[in-house]
Amino acid sequence: MNAARVRPRGAMSPARCATKVVFVGQFPPPVNGLTFITGRLAEALTRAGYDLSITNTAGPVRRRSLVFHATRLAKTFRALWSIALHSSSGESRVCYLTAEGGLGLIYSVMIASWARLFRFRIFIHHHSYSYIIAKRCLMAFLLVVAGPKATHICLSEGMARDLARRYRRKSQALVLTNAAFVDTSALEIQRDRRDDLTIGLLSNLTPDKGLYQFIEILRLAKERGLPFHGVLAGPIPRDSDQCFLESLKEELAGRLDYRGPVYDEDKARFFRDVDVFVFPTTYLNEAQPTVLFEAMANGVPVISFDRGCIRDQVANAGFLFERETDFVDQALHALALYHEDPARLAASRRAALARYKDERRAGLAQIGALFEVPVVAVGTRSHEG
Repeated sequence: MNAARVRPRGAMSPARCATKVVFVGQFPPPVNGLTFITGRLAEALTRAGYDLSITNTAGPVRRRSLVFHATRLAKTFRALWSIALHSSSGESRVCYLTAEGGLGLIYSVMIASWARLFRFRIFIHHHSYSYIIAKRCLMAFLLVVAGPKATHICLSEGMARDLARRYRRKSQALVLTNAAFVDTSALEIQRDRRDDLTIGLLSNLTPDKGLYQFIEILRLAKERGLPFHGVLAGPIPRDSDQCFLESLKEELAGRLDYRGPVYDEDKARFFRDVDVFVFPTTYLNEAQPTVLFEAMANGVPVISFDRGCIRDQVANAGFLFERETDFVDQALHALALYHEDPARLAASRRAALARYKDERRAGLAQIGALFEVPVVAVGTRSHEG
């Protein structure tokens, strides 16, 4: 059964004005997919007229340590106090929280159980596929303590179904796509026909985000005489990966352009210079990367591993490969198809832009009535009887 989507609404609903939202989540810094979406959602809900009481549970920007966890625990208790403080309000009461990954789910369990104790309506936002790929005891416990009336905000209808199937539980779910938080930047870009093909990767440049596969694509393209060039952008957290990239200056001279972290106009220029976004991610928590929507908003098709929600996200706007696939070989084949057939590349560009527009329209409509819209049950067939 599909998770709920809503149509855009006009005037502010009176229900929104009467809804008190205890909003618990991690805000930047550091800037990552989770904190970025959390911050943008809080801003959007405030603009939509909801009354938010915000608790930022992000830890210090440093390596995990006793201080890090002590800080997170203290902020979690602050969230519990906020729930108790607003429990006697005569308004409609909502507790919004994010489902974290790994041991961070302990904090989610604490917040959800406390909110249920004080009879808040609970909304849990899912940003990770790690506990869907493999069952996690803490996630199973979170589903129990949150209760059957909790609403699970998922990034796609496929994610809602996969979550229900993994834990064999019927749940209330609605879809809020990350496209709602990706601004339209440079739509309908006109690109001149070039003899070469430029691929791009923008991310934290790490092995599990596909740094080494990206480089191997360029190496093999050079060996085979294919006119492919690459643009890399983003920070390189590990010194060993930085040294690796520096060692390629001579080998890939004229074929590889590393631009470092990019923002604003530099980011827009990155997408203008790129023909295809190549994303060989093997990141365990990968769900619905905002950077793919950024590429699609700029009319850039995607070649990626099929992880998390990416298949629903990209649809026909590129090529997707199963996790067991030799990504480099398959990507080279797909890029050759694009290079040899400009009409095919142009069609994928149009499909990428159309997909982004559709997802953003649906996401913005959902935000406007996030805590009012009726939700639907999603579950395995054996539990629907």
